[in-house]
Amino acid sequence: MRRLSLIVPSILLVGALIFIGLGLLNLQQVKNFPEVEATVTKVEQEIADASDPNGVNETVWVHYYVMADEHEEVLQFHGTGKYKVGDTIKVRYNPDKTNYVTAGTSSTSFIYIGLGAVFALGGIAMLVRIFKNR
Repeated sequence: MRRLSLIVPSILLVGALIFIGLGLLNLQQVKNFPEVEATVTKVEQEIADASDPNGVNETVWVHYYVMADEHEEVLQFHGTGKYKVGDTIKVRYNPDKTNYVTAGTSSTSFIYIGLGAVFALGGIAMLVRIFKNR
């Protein structure tokens, strides 16, 4: 019975390792994306939640070149209110999908790492409770 009670915390801890590993891998990949200069061509803001004045969704379009290819794409993972039309900024693009451009680190990485942390905390809390009640 005691072995059975260790299954769930073990699964949570393994899940934590997987999610944190995926997050760190994604973070490393984005960090290694080539960097180019881009010009902000359009900024649109939309209120996400009428009850929250700070809840604004922002879409930013940038114009950039990869080799001789011209791109105008939506900027992924950027700070709200940070850019204005005409700003020249450094962006990173995915060399395998040059239409994917980001201003910083991937939020996917942080989501994976955050989920991994939640799984780890849950697994550790369950283990502490199991060993405390022995």
